[in-house]
Amino acid sequence: MPKNKKPRKKYTPKPMVKKRLTIEQQIKMIYGDKRPYCIHCDKPAVLASDEDVKAYKQYDTTYQLDFIYVPQCGCYNEFEEWMDIK
Repeated sequence: MPKNKKPRKKYTPKPMVKKRLTIEQQIKMIYGDKRPYCIHCDKPAVLASDEDVKAYKQYDTTYQLDFIYVPQCGCYNEFEEWMDIK
């Protein structure tokens, strides 16, 4: 015989709320304190504009991040590998 005759409550899990990370939080999660730069001319890469990111996301629907680093130089035209992190 059960000690308590009250009916047991059914477990209902709380709905998961997805939080969208800000651009700064995404960058911190991926790169930490380091930033990408060109390995040939040592110029730092800069963040692309919001319009460019939106256009790229329409082109590549699997891209999930809200930022893209782009070079300030033309080394990406000459070399296949141009970006590194320091």
